[in-house]
Amino acid sequence: MNQQTIETESCCASSEKLALASDSAVFRQAATSRGWIVACATMACVTIVSLATAGYFVGVSNANRSDSDASAANFRFPLPETINAVGAVANEKFSITTGVVSEEAEGFFVLDHNSGIVQCTVYYPRQNQIMASFTANAGEVLGAGGKGGSYLMVTGQADLSRGGRPGILAPTILYVLNTANGNYALFSIPFDRQAVAQGRPQQGIMIPVGAGTAAVVPTR
Repeated sequence: MNQQTIETESCCASSEKLALASDSAVFRQAATSRGWIVACATMACVTIVSLATAGYFVGVSNANRSDSDASAANFRFPLPETINAVGAVANEKFSITTGVVSEEAEGFFVLDHNSGIVQCTVYYPRQNQIMASFTANAGEVLGAGGKGGSYLMVTGQADLSRGGRPGILAPTILYVLNTANGNYALFSIPFDRQAVAQGRPQQGIMIPVGAGTAAVVPTR
């Protein structure tokens, strides 16, 4: 083999190596480009799904808010302009309750279980002090039969302005129950509303207006 043939073969081998190297570079570049395309497509899909999900929940929230507003508009109950609240509580020694006596005042009732005496005191808002007092002997009316009785006491409202003393009795009835014998009594309060407006003190005796018994024997 002569020298020219060897040189020709060497050139051919070098050309083949260069071609292989070039094909490898092209393949790597194509693979890299394909990877970027896949990554971009994946990110675009994730973004579209996220936006669609957010839009769905925003729409659901707006729909729920609209339904709530419509329900509130259809079911609007009128609220009272004023709220009259009374409370009652008792233990082995005392019973207490409250009751409205005028447009601007209420009475505080305290029943002493030992004596059976009920006291009602009234606070005058304009004078900023207690200026009315009323009493009743519930134990005597209910037949407690000695000291150390057991009672329950509550108040209720009643329009007494058309009775025998119009404009004098407070719009409250006091109910007292003797738990030992089941007897109960009702009392009204002779409260002068003009005295509150004029800042005059007042006192008096609560008036029994009814009585009964809860100890009913069933008939067969």
